[in-house]
Amino acid sequence: MLCKFKLFIFGIFTLISVHVYSQDADTIITNSLLNKDYIGLEKQFPIIENDVKNSTLKLVSKTILDTRFNRPYDALNTIDTLLMKHQTKLNVNQLIELCYTKLTVLEELQEYNLAYAELQNFVKQLGTYFSNDDLVKFHALQKHLFYLKDEQKIQIIKPLADTQIPFGKIEFVDNDKNNTVSNIITTVGAVRIKINGKEFIFLFDTGSEKTIIFNHLTDLINLKKTEGIYNILGIGALEKGSLAILLDELSLGEIKFKNLPVLISDNYLKKLFPDIKGDLNVIGGIIGIDVIKKLGEIQICPKERKIIVPFIESELPQFGKNIIFDSMNNLTVQGILNGTQLINLQFDTGSSITRLFEPYYLRYQKDIESKYEKRIYSDFSIEFQKNEVYLLPSSQLKIGDSEVLMNNIPIYTKILHQSNPEIDGLLGLDFVVNQSKIILNTNKMFFCIR
Repeated sequence: MLCKFKLFIFGIFTLISVHVYSQDADTIITNSLLNKDYIGLEKQFPIIENDVKNSTLKLVSKTILDTRFNRPYDALNTIDTLLMKHQTKLNVNQLIELCYTKLTVLEELQEYNLAYAELQNFVKQLGTYFSNDDLVKFHALQKHLFYLKDEQKIQIIKPLADTQIPFGKIEFVDNDKNNTVSNIITTVGAVRIKINGKEFIFLFDTGSEKTIIFNHLTDLINLKKTEGIYNILGIGALEKGSLAILLDELSLGEIKFKNLPVLISDNYLKKLFPDIKGDLNVIGGIIGIDVIKKLGEIQICPKERKIIVPFIESELPQFGKNIIFDSMNNLTVQGILNGTQLINLQFDTGSSITRLFEPYYLRYQKDIESKYEKRIYSDFSIEFQKNEVYLLPSSQLKIGDSEVLMNNIPIYTKILHQSNPEIDGLLGLDFVVNQSKIILNTNKMFFCIR
């Protein structure tokens, strides 16, 4: 993961504390939410929806599913129904979380003015009940929306044909900070883009929530800057970035974006690779999931060194939806490891290697410790720290209807600063480059290998 900008979360989990009846449909929904089995619930919900007795629970479930499966307009309709017709059944904390979720959805839909007006109204009505955490969260969102409230929506122009985007990988080689490990290599995906006809190389990072432009490009392009300052978490570095609107056209192949909100920051790769040979200014920034999501479907063909954005999207495969956006807005893929273990992996082309984290280790600790070798592992993406890991020497990972062989997957035994309790690990670029084609569709919410 090369960059994670954390401003918005979907904190709607607290809403599942509403009273439920003992009927089967209600119990199925409640258990699915408590177990965070959103993909399973998405499949079951249309079947059992009419049998749910608790109408508030039904709407809460639908809100969660709509946000997780990228249905923002449906989410807004359901949230409005909850706020208007079920407000008396929700406590203050639940109302605050629901309002915040609505604001983040409106921001994603670029309804900046409406979101800012509603935020002012929410603060007026509920502000006296805010906790310190609520105050920090709403204040940050208020500043963000204030800077955006009079801006136009993003303009996206797509051709009436398939679009190809040049895609490759960049390797960085350096020593660790104590010079005790040599030839540490991290590999990231990259694309060629154009801004107002000028060509640049940007990292292509499905693990970055926001698109970033590095400072050294700002004299070459037309930006409308704001005073907003944001934290940007990169590989082992915390940087500051400012919000701006890119007024020039950013082109991915023949697809053009205008009025695109971006973050402006220093090229922190220079800090991470102080001794690297070559000029890191050749990298102009990062294309994040905010832009990738708007493409609808991408087909990554690493061996042909291209990404295809099809004019006509693929049909939903027979296995159905298998990706969600989790509580930290990570794009998460569900898979099966070694035939029986259901796991959730963040799809992160900004991470050089696939790895498993502490939640996975704790679930299978006894089996892991009895079967696999423990060693000290230095991983650049985790700040050159030496971590105790177990190496999973050979595993079959099934995603959708395809299986791939994975070798030497590190299993981390301790919490890392990037960890999220909802995910078992990361699916990195090493996985991507070994496939002929990966199809990622954020409209129909599926991930498959072809």
